[in-house]
Amino acid sequence: MNRLIVHTKPKSPISEAYRRIRTNIQFSDLDGDVKTIMFTSSIKGEGKTTTISNVALTLADAGHKVMLLDCDFRNPSIHKEFGISNKNGITDILLLKKDYKEYVNTTIEHEKLDVLTVGKVPSNPSELLSSQAMKNFINKLKDDYDYVLIDTPPVLPVTDATVISTYTDRVVLVCLSGKAQIEVTKRAVESLQKVDANILGVILNKIPVKTMQYHNIYYYEKNESNTVDKTTDNDKKFYEKYIKRLMDALISVIALIILSPVMLLCSVLVKRDLGSPILFKQKRPGKNEEVFYIYKFKTMLDKSEANGSLDIERLTDFGIKLRSTSLDELPQLINILKGEMSIVGPRPLMPSYLPYYTEEEKIRHTVRPGLTGLAQISGRNNLSWDEKLKKDVDYVKNISFLGDLSIMIKTALAVVKKEGFIVDTQKSEGDLDEVRKHESIY
Repeated sequence: MNRLIVHTKPKSPISEAYRRIRTNIQFSDLDGDVKTIMFTSSIKGEGKTTTISNVALTLADAGHKVMLLDCDFRNPSIHKEFGISNKNGITDILLLKKDYKEYVNTTIEHEKLDVLTVGKVPSNPSELLSSQAMKNFINKLKDDYDYVLIDTPPVLPVTDATVISTYTDRVVLVCLSGKAQIEVTKRAVESLQKVDANILGVILNKIPVKTMQYHNIYYYEKNESNTVDKTTDNDKKFYEKYIKRLMDALISVIALIILSPVMLLCSVLVKRDLGSPILFKQKRPGKNEEVFYIYKFKTMLDKSEANGSLDIERLTDFGIKLRSTSLDELPQLINILKGEMSIVGPRPLMPSYLPYYTEEEKIRHTVRPGLTGLAQISGRNNLSWDEKLKKDVDYVKNISFLGDLSIMIKTALAVVKKEGFIVDTQKSEGDLDEVRKHESIY
């Protein structure tokens, strides 16, 4: 049975759960320092290998270059998950001092995911895993890949996992629902803590659907009664699936051509007033929470050049003018052309907001984020967070060609009138995560 469900059934609730794990990994360290992540379990049979294989696929789906290592030298099984040979692998690289690239398996499931199997099972696994050659090998992979995911033996039977945890950035512990004994899991965690392993979190695997009431979650499969798709008619499905993306591509190309003189002038002025680089880019979660870089014209001084670190202190007079005309948003036409954004949709917000959405608000990530949206024509920054997010939900539930056309026309009028623009950021409600943290306290 093929257990790579992210590949075979990408819209299933289990695949969505794996993507949520990916999101937690991506935003556990926004500075990009986390590159090597070890997956292990307390005892055998808790699903760590299937879990790490599917998480690796989700990271590759998000555009990351991923290396998946089978470091379970006693019971290798990654090759079985992907249907590849285990004749040669990591042991050959370490013992024969070979270039790892000679043994890399490029998976048919995803071009950005590479796999290295164990190869010949060694007689001294722990010694080989703790060797300097192994550490040097891992460091080399960190230079060549965005993420290196490492499958290891369970923690308690042998010391291999604790050895590997000493030179990896993070550790994820996989526990099987209904099987993992609390005391056994505690012993595994204590063993990892004794070597100062940096435990990222625990994945509780194979939770019964009824226990979690997944039938109420918006992203359940299409054949369930509570999905967004079932609440829409055939015309909406056809427009959303076929026409909207084609319209986005066509409009973005025409707009880039027509507005190229304006964008060139903005580039020159940004270069003159704010220096290089002229573009500001930042990670944002898009459709299905997949991360992309959003582009804008630079409107603020670098922290090293400003008199203060607050955004309002770094914002220049020129930057205020650029924002008030919304010309700083024009580079997002490139995001639209690349398929990362749409002309109309919920605005792409900060990654740190993801844990603070309600279940209903999460449907804003079932569509591509937009250059403009229902919230933007309904008051923009004058709306509260609850009001803005409600507008996003309303839009997703009622996508239509006429609706998008209306939003585009109203956006053009709002930009001309400069409606809803707030220069003093202290007048706005603040960041969503901070607002909802404060609300949860009370």
